Amino acid sequence: MYKNIIISQTDGIQIITINRPEQLNALNKVTIEELSNAIGEAEENISIGVIILTGAGEKSFVAGADIKEFADFNISQGGALAETGQALLFNKIEQLSKPVIAAINGFALGGGLELAMSCHLRLAAQNARLGLPEVSLGLIPGYGGTQRLAQLVGRGKANEMIFTAGMILAEEAHQIGLVNHVVAANELLEKCLEIANKIMKNSPMAIATAIQCVNAGYQDGVNGYEVEIDTWFINGNFFLGHDEPLYAVDPFFIMDVADVAWFHCKNLEALYIFSKNFKFCNFFWHQEDDFTLTSQGYIWTYPGKDINKNSIVVMPERVNNSIPDKIIPYGVCTDFCLQLSKSIK
Repeated sequence: MYKNIIISQTDGIQIITINRPEQLNALNKVTIEELSNAIGEAEENISIGVIILTGAGEKSFVAGADIKEFADFNISQGGALAETGQALLFNKIEQLSKPVIAAINGFALGGGLELAMSCHLRLAAQNARLGLPEVSLGLIPGYGGTQRLAQLVGRGKANEMIFTAGMILAEEAHQIGLVNHVVAANELLEKCLEIANKIMKNSPMAIATAIQCVNAGYQDGVNGYEVEIDTWFINGNFFLGHDEPLYAVDPFFIMDVADVAWFHCKNLEALYIFSKNFKFCNFFWHQEDDFTLTSQGYIWTYPGKDINKNSIVVMPERVNNSIPDKIIPYGVCTDFCLQLSKSIK
């Protein structure tokens, strides 16, 4: 399916390997397009929770962009190349709702370092070398390097690395905050998988929201604090019904009754979230009716209405810390963006 990348998957973790070792995994047009497509497919695949991005061989993560493809470009063509690449791949990774971990197994230079910096976490092998050498070619970084490097290490250190076009060792990259961990080369993937598995134990929706909030702090005209305030409550470890604390639901209660619970998605946003992420639960959608017929012959019943054995009743609270009789399927309203912590499954 792909020419320049290899994809494997284990326990919800996808590993994408850039496979151009003879070219030190340099990024060309085809490779960027394939990475973009693979990342997009992983985003839509509900069985994937974390992505690890690495390079084939022992020498290089990505040694930069393939200069042969743009050596003769004029200014207009060069600008279009940078704009397309940022939108197609680098910004796409940064804004992805699933964490992407860069496993830097060697040289990460130019576009390679820019690719690693667009990832949410970076781990480096001890033999890794990182740098932005573009000014030595009469260019500047074009895939977001001037911005992301300054965000990660500060303006002064970013200026030094860009102006001198030099490489730094993995240990220095760790000291200045450019990478999260440095390990032996033969332990790199294992360490990435260890972190990925820790991430997999947590709520994917909460993580997606956290990514959104962190990114918001670096977007012009966006108040990251306000984004956090707007999202933290509806994406916490509680279900909400009707947007009122009265209907807050203990997630352990939800898991206790998951086999008989129906989730009322009052708006289409909630319906989309449930259909994409919570296929182990029953869910349905309706708006304002007192009684609504659902699949399997059940009827959604609002509080205070008459119920029978075929009713789905609003039952969001534990009663004296006990679970009500399971003869009746219990319904839980999900008016807004709601999530269920995977850690309690």
